[in-house]
Amino acid sequence: MESQVWRGELKPGAVVQTFVYSADYTKVFNGIDAPKAYNNLASYGHSFIFLEYVKDPEGIITGMKVADQGFLNGRVLNKDKFQVWFGANIIDPK
Repeated sequence: MESQVWRGELKPGAVVQTFVYSADYTKVFNGIDAPKAYNNLASYGHSFIFLEYVKDPEGIITGMKVADQGFLNGRVLNKDKFQVWFGANIIDPK
């Protein structure tokens, strides 16, 4: 889960699912609608495609670049942007 995402295990093209608030993830996981009080659709979660990790001069991962049809495209995301992170590498079954 999150630790694997930020340990550098994602490959380009991996799918990533995030939630701004861990409480919203828990509610969605349990089949409960997330509250609309935030006035922020991102509190329901957001998916995008992983492109590459961004690293500091010592090689420590500090963020990631993603492809997104919405507001995250072209930005570098760091770990504190979302409270919940899931990532899955796509495997070719051939």
